[in-house]
Formats: sequence, C-alpha cells, structure tokens
Amino acid sequence: DGLRSRQFDSEVVDVFLASVVPYPPGCRVELENGEVGVVVGNPKPGRLTVELRTDANDSSSEAEREIEVELHPDGVAPRMI
Repeated sequence: DGLRSRQFDSEVVDVFLASVVPYPPGCRVELENGEVGVVVGNPKPGRLTVELRTDANDSSSEAEREIEVELHPDGVAPRMI
C-alpha cells in the first residue's frame, strides 16, 4: 500500500480517497487508446463512467457510447484534456 501505513494513518487515507474524486463529472479525458470523452460519474472508488464522444471539446456533441473505466494505480491513467 505504498506510504499508506508507513507515513499516513490508513483510516485517514481511506476517508480521503473516498471523499476526493480525481476525475470529477464534466471533465474531459483522453483514454490510453486515444478515445476522448466526458466523465459522467464515479460509481465507486477506482472507477469512472465516461461518455465517449465524437468531439469531447463540444459538450453538446452526441455521446457515441458510455463505458466504465477502471483506474489502475500502477497503470496508465486517463489524461485530463
């Protein structure tokens, strides 16, 4: 768990992570496969619901589909754009 138990109280870390959303709804993201979309939800810690769009810069563009993305602590994270 990294620094969780060595430098920070584990309970405090858990509460913080449950309270802070790294990708808030409405932010635009680029996934590791190059697709772009808009975050529409955070169903549970470590997961995002993203609407893939033809034009992520245009909030009125129609969503192609909605996907759930799992965030991996050691992997490539979506990039905010």
